[in-house]
Amino acid sequence: MSQDEVAAIIKRRWGLPESFDALVRSYIDEAGARIAIYIGRDTVEEIPPTLVYTWANIAMSAFKAEQSHLPELDEIMSTAVDLKIGDTSIKTSSGGTRGLTAAVTAYSSDLNRYRRMRWNP
Repeated sequence: MSQDEVAAIIKRRWGLPESFDALVRSYIDEAGARIAIYIGRDTVEEIPPTLVYTWANIAMSAFKAEQSHLPELDEIMSTAVDLKIGDTSIKTSSGGTRGLTAAVTAYSSDLNRYRRMRWNP
């Protein structure tokens, strides 16, 4: 399975502008590396093809959690809320600080069936 397949899924789902391709790709690459470690594979190329949507969802969760503060993504992510009363304005976001570790853990039920035991000599 390739990172290009995961990138295509994310592009279809979110329709992000091309200016975010490199940033999204970094989340895809890191999510793939963490999935490979979690399931006991040596490289991302060894990740089973059946995990393509799980991989995309993990990358999307981490991206959304860590990048929801970007004003360019407000419309796409629809997680930010602007509140203005008089001359005071507040901008909140439901993104949080989950990141990739939490995203991988959140999808552990999908990943556990692919785990392999590793023995170090």
